[in-house]
Amino acid sequence: MRTKSAVFWVLGSFCLFFGVLITSSADPAALGNNPGTVLIALIFGFVLILIAGMLWISTAHID
Repeated sequence: MRTKSAVFWVLGSFCLFFGVLITSSADPAALGNNPGTVLIALIFGFVLILIAGMLWISTAHID
């Protein structure tokens, strides 16, 4: 069961990394961006951050 816990930690880390990367790269002032695409990027990054939190919390319940 420890490998499942380690896999969840690694997946959570990748989700957090890509969520923060996407969210921090969403620049409304960049050339060619419109508010809709920036909003989609922010929502997608936020969802990835939430998934990372769920994965990390779920490792506390694995025996």
